[in-house]
Amino acid sequence: MKHHALIENFWKINQEQSVGSNAIAMYLFLLKVWKEKGQKEFKISDVKLAEKLELARQTIKPTRNKLFKSGLINFNIRNGAACEYFIIQDFQNQKKANSLEFSKDSIDNKTTKRTDNDLKEIIKTQKNQFENLKN
Repeated sequence: MKHHALIENFWKINQEQSVGSNAIAMYLFLLKVWKEKGQKEFKISDVKLAEKLELARQTIKPTRNKLFKSGLINFNIRNGAACEYFIIQDFQNQKKANSLEFSKDSIDNKTTKRTDNDLKEIIKTQKNQFENLKN
């Protein structure tokens, strides 16, 4: 998908569910870098991203997650390394998958008060919902 078409689709998504000014700035910046890198994935640290966007570093993670949940980007984080970003070109289908994955991650991060059987049941339910969306 071309750069211009991605921007047009982004504004359509933003009209349906506003992502906020920080997410708008981040997405447009990430899209610019993606275009400069030949429309391929790229790496940039949270510190550098915060500096370029003039945002607090603590703002980067929730903003990135909002873009991910909206199906606009994907990313890969490795401890101590710059975050790798992927611009999603088919973000209508990606949005559904990311929402379920994000929900599963939220469940997995709150496991301290749940038993293993509770978790297995929750994950099974999430997987079934994901499979239904794929079909």
